[in-house]
Amino acid sequence: MNIYTGKFLTVIFEKKNNRFVQDWTNSPFTIDDFKHEMLVYTELYLSHKPTQTMWLQQNFKLELDIETQVWIEQYVNIPCKKAGNKQLAFVLGADVLAHLHVIGAFEKIQSCIIPKHFATEVEARDWLESFDVPIRIGDDNMKVTYKGTGDNGDAVFEVKVKSSSAVDVVKTFESFIEESTFIKSNIQKYLLLTEREKEVLGKRANGTTLQEISDVLNISLFTGQTHWRNIKRKLEIETTIDAAKYVKAFN
Repeated sequence: MNIYTGKFLTVIFEKKNNRFVQDWTNSPFTIDDFKHEMLVYTELYLSHKPTQTMWLQQNFKLELDIETQVWIEQYVNIPCKKAGNKQLAFVLGADVLAHLHVIGAFEKIQSCIIPKHFATEVEARDWLESFDVPIRIGDDNMKVTYKGTGDNGDAVFEVKVKSSSAVDVVKTFESFIEESTFIKSNIQKYLLLTEREKEVLGKRANGTTLQEISDVLNISLFTGQTHWRNIKRKLEIETTIDAAKYVKAFN
């Protein structure tokens, strides 16, 4: 439902998702133009109190100075946060420089809202719709709800599941934490690999022999052996089991 169409900004309220979608149909010419539209947006936000909002920045080209960034925090971000905003997504605009100023507006002033930035609207919607949805664990439903951020800035989630599945849920989270820790500890090693080495790594993790890999990639066995030797050196691994851990974590 379209609830506002201004000279520069259009605001749509997707009631089903409790979400605002803002589209800069035209980029504001001046900071005053920008502030006017943002005050209208804030007033609408306080009236409808959506939990999610998505900004389509494709046409936005105005660069925001530090004074305007502080103004946004005081007159837009803080009121919207108090009104119930939990997720904020930006879809990257064509003017990358202008969008960097948008990102900076949140980082420099340590905003009360932490947004996510996406290249496409599809990606942004996928992220927004990942909240408060049922997740299947075995034969039971587990519902995970994003509850916003705590006093220390950490993300807070609420998990509801049948008591009979509690052990399985704990094991699932343990596995997730273990994989997350592995990724953080080894991502720099993985980034050392060339694209060809990543390809060889994936095939070795599946149990493919070096001769078979060489045949498929149309390279000599010696070259395949060299790739595998370099992979083991860079990742500090010895076996295909070790290789499988990397493939599972990064692919």
